[in-house]
Amino acid sequence: MKQGRFGIRLRVSGTRSAQEVLDGFICQAGSRTEIEVASHSGDEQQAEAVITVPWAYKEQARIDWNIYSAEVEEHETGARLELESWME
Repeated sequence: MKQGRFGIRLRVSGTRSAQEVLDGFICQAGSRTEIEVASHSGDEQQAEAVITVPWAYKEQARIDWNIYSAEVEEHETGARLELESWME
């Protein structure tokens, strides 16, 4: 991971549009800050991505994810969105 960046693993499951949900967040966050996608995989049932964001955006990324997750989970019964973060 590049210096000055914060790593985040995003997971979406329990919905028939997991890939679409995950891509939606990445696009939304990408409109706010520079996102680097380190890995991206999945299908319609479950999807996962590892992204990095500038260190200065790390807290806002968590806030944005929590808001986005709440909105998705409200409309997609059974949807599960998870965020795991780390710093190297």
